[in-house]
Amino acid sequence: MSTRKGSVVELKELINQSVAMAKELILEKDKDISEKELAKTAEIIGVGSIIYNDLRQSKEKNISFDWKKMLNFSGGSAVYLQYTYARIKSILKKVPGEVSDKPIFKNEDEFNLAKKIIFFPHVVLEAQRHDSPHLIATYMEELAQLFNSFYNSVQILGTEDEELKNSRLILIASVATVIKNGLTLLNIKTSDKI
Repeated sequence: MSTRKGSVVELKELINQSVAMAKELILEKDKDISEKELAKTAEIIGVGSIIYNDLRQSKEKNISFDWKKMLNFSGGSAVYLQYTYARIKSILKKVPGEVSDKPIFKNEDEFNLAKKIIFFPHVVLEAQRHDSPHLIATYMEELAQLFNSFYNSVQILGTEDEELKNSRLILIASVATVIKNGLTLLNIKTSDKI
């Protein structure tokens, strides 16, 4: 990879720098993480960030490279999707036993999230047809934004209506599955904890 100054940066150097920066971000959020878990999670985030930065951009445009955007927990990055996935898995771990498979949509956020999930196979086909993985990346960012909006606007585990709680758990489990599948298609790993 060449920089604007004309110097060449080797991929190995890029990966090492990305992993080191990911470690710093992780330690800001969790100072008690074990060295083993830190190394594993930083590798997942660091490598995923590089891959995602490349694949999220249309092949018809110049690729922009910005560390702050690549490692942004707030959106537009692999770590945002990986964090959203880990957040959902954390919620689901708190649920004893199985949830029912009967969804109920009580508000617009739930309905919009369900509609977005259903659209995933179409996005994958379009990405394959047009050799455009950025379509999957864009879809995934939109899905994660919808989920995070949903997460901030409704109670999931705290809902007293068991049927509604189960419905929301089904919905977020489906979001987690789609995020994992989408990242897998982009060759990016996930972790249940970030």
